[in-house]
Amino acid sequence: MIPLYHMTSNKAVHLYDNCFVIIPLFNDYVSCLKLIERIDDLKVKTNFKIIIVDDASTDFGEHSAKLRRFKPKKRIGSIKILQLETNLGVNGAIHEGLLYAFRSSNKNDLFMIMDSDGEDSPDDIEQLLNNHRSSCLVVAKRQGFTRTISFNLWRIIFITVMKLTTKKMVNFGNFSLFDFNVCKQLIRSKHIGLSYVGAVLALRLPIIKVPIKRAQRYDGKSVSGRFGQFIFGFQIMSCFIDVVFSRILQLCLGFLLLNFFGIIMIIYLKFFSLTTVPGWASLILVILTTSSLQLIFTLAMLILIFLHIQRRIRS
Repeated sequence: MIPLYHMTSNKAVHLYDNCFVIIPLFNDYVSCLKLIERIDDLKVKTNFKIIIVDDASTDFGEHSAKLRRFKPKKRIGSIKILQLETNLGVNGAIHEGLLYAFRSSNKNDLFMIMDSDGEDSPDDIEQLLNNHRSSCLVVAKRQGFTRTISFNLWRIIFITVMKLTTKKMVNFGNFSLFDFNVCKQLIRSKHIGLSYVGAVLALRLPIIKVPIKRAQRYDGKSVSGRFGQFIFGFQIMSCFIDVVFSRILQLCLGFLLLNFFGIIMIIYLKFFSLTTVPGWASLILVILTTSSLQLIFTLAMLILIFLHIQRRIRS
């Protein structure tokens, strides 16, 4: 067993035994094989235990066979492929991988989450290891803009909405590192099956963000696109449904209050004052009344949706 060392004041201090790397996989065998080959070639003094969670892939072939036949020779101590019978999505796959790793680990182990496509570069693993602190989450903070203009625009909108509604800054993805105690809290989180990033934020533990540039995929094209990012963002926000609901409720009530004062003002000026009111005042009154009714209907629907979600969570 090769121990993991952390550099402190130019001295190597023994902290951990192994680093479990959980890699969710769906059909992307070519990239995943390249990824573990590069991890095996790393120069860091770490014993990696790879756990590939095959999320009910459908594209079996020669690349799948090559991945399963791969024999590590250097940094990787073992490779385990978990074959899921049903597709749980990337967050469900991460949860299953963490559960398996946790049962096979001890308090002297670390855990890492990496995507299988190569955008989480093995070259950046050392940065995460060097920045790790006990009971902290070390995450890869994405630097710069990537992909298409529309993709980056959605990213900016999502980050802004999350900051305004939950006061959480979401500028990182799944690429992360943490210790045994943090892993125990994560696998017990009610949010992790819905959103790994949301579960990380909900833990309210110290987060160390390491600036890292997104790497290029090893093979093929990303299947997430704008719709995938929309789902990714919605899943994170769902982990803070109480906070998001409260913010939206406050916003709707604020607009409703403004409409109410507007209606009162127009009625007063039209019927109880000597002020000349333009002919379009009646139109504004109708618009304000209609929008107020719409806001009341929206609030009622939000309350029903919130109660339904809360009932589902408890069940």
